[in-house]
Amino acid sequence: MSPDDHNGSGALPFPDVIDPFIRVCPGPALAVRALRLVAYQPVEGIAGLEPDSNGDGPGGSGNGRKPAHFHRLGDVANAVSCTADHLSRVARRYGFSIAVAIRWTTVLQGLALREEGASQTEIARRLGFADASSWSRFVRNLTGKTPTQLPRLTLSDWVLEARRRVFLEPSGARAARDGDPDA
Repeated sequence: MSPDDHNGSGALPFPDVIDPFIRVCPGPALAVRALRLVAYQPVEGIAGLEPDSNGDGPGGSGNGRKPAHFHRLGDVANAVSCTADHLSRVARRYGFSIAVAIRWTTVLQGLALREEGASQTEIARRLGFADASSWSRFVRNLTGKTPTQLPRLTLSDWVLEARRRVFLEPSGARAARDGDPDA
């Protein structure tokens, strides 16, 4: 890895950090594809996801339009050509909630922006939320804490926590704690 592969803080590019979260996804391929879509979408200020001059990031469409930021199950399902119900059902068969996995991926992007010094208002804007309070509610509904209350762990540590909560804990414990509507 060259020095140019790191951002100014010396952190790994986000795709390298998020990859262990996606790799542990038990399947199916449709769910993995949906997680990759969310995880690798262009986000201004995140190393490895920076939009290019066309507004695209890794795997961009090349259409020159600023891409929508996916963090809602219905939008992600539509982007991978299925319904939200179907995507939820197939992930459930593999023992996890795709909705919770998508939410954690978005929170991890927000934490990556926080590591880079972005304000909560800026994080909300870059991730497609209406305002900082919407972002704060989103995080609190998933974690039980607002973004500013979350401990300042490394992004790699947060990825391990997300892996544990989404894929490794018994599904009943996850659903009760993470407010999973699919449970």
